Amino acid sequence: NGSAKVIEGRVDLIYRRADGTLGIADFKTDRSFNRSITEMAEPYIPQLGAYAYAVQRATGIPVTEASILFSRLAADNQGEGEYRLPDVQSAIELALKLASTQ
Repeated sequence: NGSAKVIEGRVDLIYRRADGTLGIADFKTDRSFNRSITEMAEPYIPQLGAYAYAVQRATGIPVTEASILFSRLAADNQGEGEYRLPDVQSAIELALKLASTQ
């Protein structure tokens, strides 16, 4: 339809992987409130998908790894605060789908 959508956000960390692709990470300070790390991460998956899409478009380099780092959870549970997205491409597709329906 030609209308542009704007999403504002900041990628906390972009890094180059050994294979030349990129990884991204986003830091969160959420409290767990007895939720699993998967439950904590779920609302942020579209955000990471949007970030991965934007980074790929801006750099021309595939983003093949994306993580959410929950700092409070890591501090409380001896470093167990990283949620790695199982499928970056699915997160990108979800973000694009959500953007197209809003």
